[in-house]
Amino acid sequence: MSSTSANSIVEIPITDLVEVKETTKKKQQKAKENKGPSKSQIARDLVQQNFNNVASGSAVSRSQVIKQIMQTCGMGEAGASTYYQNAVTAIKKEVGNDLPKLPLGTSK
Repeated sequence: MSSTSANSIVEIPITDLVEVKETTKKKQQKAKENKGPSKSQIARDLVQQNFNNVASGSAVSRSQVIKQIMQTCGMGEAGASTYYQNAVTAIKKEVGNDLPKLPLGTSK
């Protein structure tokens, strides 16, 4: 019986399977590398930048920074507020609790 049917079993060398798996893993790793900074890193950079602007008088209120995070990361207010608070907590751990006071926001 030399005819091949659709139900026949084809042997694949194990080395071919390993190469396919490694190639898939490399593609996934490259995709992760090319994404850029994470949302939490973006939020932290915005918060840090705002605290650095306090001395020059160009700092904005907490709510303005949250709006910046919302626009930059494309998320809702609740998520951006959480990212803001996490960034403040991380910065406090680095520099201590000596963060400068931000200007008060206006309620609109």
